[in-house]
Amino acid sequence: MWLLVLALLLLFRGGFSQEVGRVEKYSGRVDVVRSGELRGVPVGKTGGKLSVGDILRTKFKSYAFVSFVDGSRVEVFELSRLKVLDYKVLREVNVERGVVKFEVVSKKGVKGFRVNTKHAIIGVKGTVFWVYVLPGYTKVVVEKGKVDVSYKLKLPNSKWQVLKASKLLIIPEPYGDKPPNQPMSVRVVVQ
Repeated sequence: MWLLVLALLLLFRGGFSQEVGRVEKYSGRVDVVRSGELRGVPVGKTGGKLSVGDILRTKFKSYAFVSFVDGSRVEVFELSRLKVLDYKVLREVNVERGVVKFEVVSKKGVKGFRVNTKHAIIGVKGTVFWVYVLPGYTKVVVEKGKVDVSYKLKLPNSKWQVLKASKLLIIPEPYGDKPPNQPMSVRVVVQ
């Protein structure tokens, strides 16, 4: 009897997680930490499926290419962590560390795409941009289109900054009441 109950619990536990993305390609050591779990499972054993609450982790000299159900694509480079926060009401992810390139598709009737980091919130409609989350700061580089960036720490007179193509913004660890830097022009080199 207990085995039947346990089997049903395991069956339904997996059945409630709706796929919102899939790892299409990867190299090196890449794993997925499922929502509520402590350990990662190698992406090859998961079928590449990503659900809300999952964390995709890339190890040293590793890489993952993810396609989301809305057509948006994400490249996760080595030593990075990407968590899927929501994909039902708002398309929202968190870059916990590392380097991630986003190609966000704008869809009519679908809310924007939001990227959270330790230091910033990045709002997107449809564009190509990079997020670097490193010790002490977050860097946002826009390749095409534009994004809205807000300092995570609410400061007096802080407001959303519009970052257009070929612009870079560095959001430092908060020190006192200084707002983030002004956007700088950069030459975006596509690899």
